[in-house]
Amino acid sequence: PCLPDDLDRVLARLITNTIDPHPPAALSARELRTPAGLSQAVLRDSRAARLQAALALIEHALDLRIPVADAGAYRVVAAASGYARAVPDRISPLQKLDIRVAHYADPGLETLDLRQTKTVNALLQDLIDVSALNARINLVRLDLASRQAVVDAAVLAILTDEHTGQ
Repeated sequence: PCLPDDLDRVLARLITNTIDPHPPAALSARELRTPAGLSQAVLRDSRAARLQAALALIEHALDLRIPVADAGAYRVVAAASGYARAVPDRISPLQKLDIRVAHYADPGLETLDLRQTKTVNALLQDLIDVSALNARINLVRLDLASRQAVVDAAVLAILTDEHTGQ
């Protein structure tokens, strides 16, 4: 088993192997002095740029899932709802959102009973919390969609250029 300190290194290696499992051997100085070698270097640089963009997108998606916060109060919130997943000692930003959404979308019976006795101000605070959750989720969606648009544009450019990057 990997230790939490090794997680970044392990994930980086997994991502790199997923994107580029068989990287080409480095070109020698002699090869780089030939027209074919220079051409190959340009193609490799182009490919490396695309691979780096792919890595950045995958890393961003994984960042949402990497445990970064103490579970603490989130365990209490999860227990008061129908949250079905285990809550480890450290949780990711995505799991934090998931727990908070479950608190409102799938409340436990005690939480439902408590809602019946809440003051108007407490109910308004709940609405503010739900609005904040929606705003955060929409911001994450917008961020991912803008990154996806960049990838789509790159794919379109490659397809219209009749260049596969090989």
